[in-house]
Amino acid sequence: MPNKSDINYLRFLLVFVFFAGQLHAQDFLPLNREFLLPYDRALAPKKIEFHTAIKPYNSAELDTLINTDSLYDFRQFNISRKRLVGRIADNLLNRHLINVDTAGLVLHVDPLLNVDIGRETVSGKKVHTNTRGFQAFGSIGKKVSFYTSFYENQATFSPYIDTFITEYKVVPGQGESKPFKPEELTRAYDYNMAYGWVTYTPSRYFNFQFGQGKNFIGDGYRSLLLSDNSFTYPFLKVTTSVWKIKYVNLFTQFQDIRGSQLVVNGKGTGYPKKFGTFHYLSINIGKSLTVGLFESIIWPGGDSTFKRGYDVAYLNPIIFYRSVEFSQGSSDNALMGLNLKYKINSKWYLYGQFILDDFKLNEFRNKNYRYQQKYGYQLGTRIFDPFNIKNLALQGEYNVVMPYTYSHRTIEQNYSHYNQALAHPLGANFKELVGIVDYRYKRFFTELKYIYAQYGVDTGNVSYGKNIFIPDYGGVYNGVNYTFPYAKHPAQGPRNNLHYLELKAGYLINPKTNMRLTLSYVNRTITGYGDWNNKTHYYSIGFSTNLQNFYYDF
Repeated sequence: MPNKSDINYLRFLLVFVFFAGQLHAQDFLPLNREFLLPYDRALAPKKIEFHTAIKPYNSAELDTLINTDSLYDFRQFNISRKRLVGRIADNLLNRHLINVDTAGLVLHVDPLLNVDIGRETVSGKKVHTNTRGFQAFGSIGKKVSFYTSFYENQATFSPYIDTFITEYKVVPGQGESKPFKPEELTRAYDYNMAYGWVTYTPSRYFNFQFGQGKNFIGDGYRSLLLSDNSFTYPFLKVTTSVWKIKYVNLFTQFQDIRGSQLVVNGKGTGYPKKFGTFHYLSINIGKSLTVGLFESIIWPGGDSTFKRGYDVAYLNPIIFYRSVEFSQGSSDNALMGLNLKYKINSKWYLYGQFILDDFKLNEFRNKNYRYQQKYGYQLGTRIFDPFNIKNLALQGEYNVVMPYTYSHRTIEQNYSHYNQALAHPLGANFKELVGIVDYRYKRFFTELKYIYAQYGVDTGNVSYGKNIFIPDYGGVYNGVNYTFPYAKHPAQGPRNNLHYLELKAGYLINPKTNMRLTLSYVNRTITGYGDWNNKTHYYSIGFSTNLQNFYYDF
């Protein structure tokens, strides 16, 4: 549920939008992978220089590079607009529902729906989602744009997601929930989400975005640097674009909701705050290679007796932060990373990432495990129209993260927000293989996704490094005083095997809002430690305006 600080941010956004005055405006595309698929296809040729690792995409930049109106090779529905009913139907199926373009104001408004009904056959549980909401976006003058959306949800989930919600108090990627119908086979949740931001573009070199939302850095299905796995958060993003360089400064506020809300002078002040600052420098080298350098710092905002707040030292916009952190005598959580993309031809590219948390080269060479070796890497490839099959896309990806990566000796400083990882939904101590096949014929689409992962699980009071909330040098978590072995290899400790198969088929109704009718099937199996076997078979049919990614594939 939105807390007081989130509401204050949204109030600020509304005030800014309506009083900004007459300051070309820039919108940002949704992060949804299926929505972005035709854009990624169009951006694949070598002749197009665009920093695809920085998401969400800036639509005004895209308009200068590709013809966005020609991304779909099918015609609009032919609907007469002579009568009011026809105009409403045409807007629902071909355009945005409400469209205003007058006197310097551009405004689009759409309903947001997700009505999904299904059954998990192993438990016999009926599963459904009922989402209602709206989005409004547009521009004021030539330099200011805005976006806001709100989702109200009631849902029941498969038993393994129920288990996750019970343990972490959040619906994956969608924040806190209010449970009702507590019985196991009817357990349901009520929750809501709000997104909103204002964007100011004073020149073609600078863009400022302030609001509440999510960000993603990477070219893969997963990101080991920063993903949209967790809940929305307040942020200020400054993007500088010069020549073949794009540089992002991201200043954020996160929340630690593991315990109770803070009370100061007898008044509740919300959950403890934690802050993050991120730098990402992306450089296009020639027409094929893009190199990105990443760094981040996470630090606590204080407690009921001490308020640190946003450390002004980390407002420094220049990469690298490690020297700043060192000069502060700080134990804040610093990470560094690398993102690479190489275009083999106009329809095929390779990509990869490397994340570095803690590492000692001498001990690594000597296989001396007296120190945590915390790092991860990603290798992937994506190809469009393989075998000369138009509108077919293939993607393969391999992710590895060493034990204890993203964790910290102080729990409040781990790489998380709202009880979820800021990077990969599996946390750490895993190996993962992802394969995705997408095919579209006119408005019909199919998607096949298969994930195989191995990860080490904790036993008793021994942490093998998967749960990033347990202190990486041992300590108390949820009342348990954990010990730990040193990180020797990924998926160390008692091992579980995850098989996740998801098949979707459907019909795209309106490409403007990604409104679609979808049939889905999920087969999830976990086997491993102690002959433990957990199975999920899930069938559903749904009607949705699909604009966000929600990761249930863990």
